[in-house]
Amino acid sequence: MRQTLNINSNWKFHKGDLLPSSFPLEWEEVTLPHTYNAIDGMDGGNDYYRGKAVYCKVIEKPAEDVSVILEVNAAATVADVYLNGKHLCTHRGGYSAFRVDLSEELKSENLLCIVTDNSPMDDVYHRRPTLPSMADCIGTSISSLSRSIILNASKTARSASR
Repeated sequence: MRQTLNINSNWKFHKGDLLPSSFPLEWEEVTLPHTYNAIDGMDGGNDYYRGKAVYCKVIEKPAEDVSVILEVNAAATVADVYLNGKHLCTHRGGYSAFRVDLSEELKSENLLCIVTDNSPMDDVYHRRPTLPSMADCIGTSISSLSRSIILNASKTARSASR
């Protein structure tokens, strides 16, 4: 059994690095894909927000005895993934996809937070040397969750053998 769940709706969003301990009802509600530089990054002023922003969503455990993999198809530029306040991974790579195994940390109800950061960084390269990046074309290092996020749940080997 494999189940694929698109979790693009009902996210809360806030500029800054405040990591909430519960679902932040007062934050702006967004649906993915989303960028926090959609307006200020396109006005030509080179004064767009550079820094961290937090995306949060409540997710439920799909079932018992399943492995659950979070698939983030793009998080620019650096992303840190937290589940119930525990840091699970850091992804440095702009618009490339990555996966995180949530299985060991999942409870029946969970607070998933992804912190993105588009601050200038020497160790994160936005492009291949022969091709211009989006930042080169528009002059902006846009930060966002700019593609779908999916939960993939499948029976674990242990439960499948019972």
